[in-house]
Parts: sequence; C-alpha cells; structure tokens
Amino acid sequence: LALAAAMENTGEILATDIDRARLKALDPRARRAGATIIRSQILNGAPLGKFDIVLLDAPCSGSGTWRRNPETKWRLTAQRLEELVHIQAKLLDQAAQAASNRIVYVVCSLLPKEGQDQIDGFLTRHRAFRLQTTFHATPARNQSDGFFAAVLCRED
Repeated sequence: LALAAAMENTGEILATDIDRARLKALDPRARRAGATIIRSQILNGAPLGKFDIVLLDAPCSGSGTWRRNPETKWRLTAQRLEELVHIQAKLLDQAAQAASNRIVYVVCSLLPKEGQDQIDGFLTRHRAFRLQTTFHATPARNQSDGFFAAVLCRED
C-alpha cells in the first residue's frame, strides 16, 4: 500500500507469495485504500515475466526483531539459518531473472549471512548487476527494529 501511494496510484504492482493466507488480506485493504494498481498472485514456480523493479522481502531469521520478540531467538538453529540463507540466494537468483532494471533486497535481520554476505554472493553469481546502495538499521543506532536493505542495478 505504501508503494502504491508513493507511485501515486500509477503503474502496476504485482504482489506475490507462496502463502495464499499472506495475500488474502491485501485485496480488501487495497480497495479500502483506493490502491487500484495492485494485483496479487500466488507463486507456483512459473516465470512471472519482466519487471522494472523487484522488491524482494525475503524470509529471514527475524534477528532484527529480537528486542520485541526475544523468544524467537531461541527458535533459530544453525540448520534453520542455513536453510534461510539458501532460500534467500535462490530468491535473489529468481529476482535477477525477473528484474529488467533493479532489485531491492530486504531482510529484517542483523546477521551478515543474510545481509551483506548474501549480496556479495549474488554479485559474484550475477555480473550484470552492481550494488547501488545498502542500508543497515539497528535498534541501537536507529531506535527501530533491525534490518538490511540493498539496491542492485542491472548494468547490461
């Protein structure tokens, strides 16, 4: 909804997820907000086409939210972290196929494995992209949840 507002309700936004429940609430909320440029689609593995910008809000450890959800820290295992890192890399590779211009990668994590290390690996695998900028928020520095964001631009 924030993207639709920033775009002044012009253009098109395709919201996707593998979980139907996560998308279910979007359509009525978009209607209430008057955001007519948003459509949602369940991901099923089929290519979606090319997009100017792909915003990838990747599944992550949630370590950036541990100050307000401390119990989740104890649920994260080394094995689960490795699974998440693998999923993030796979999703970034898929985003590279779909993005004709930019990828914005976001995780609510403070862990370098899910942030800068993930971007470094992506840039090694995808030479057509360059890093435009990164942003790290931390509770200590920003008085907010922690997160990592990177903007990757296609050069070819």
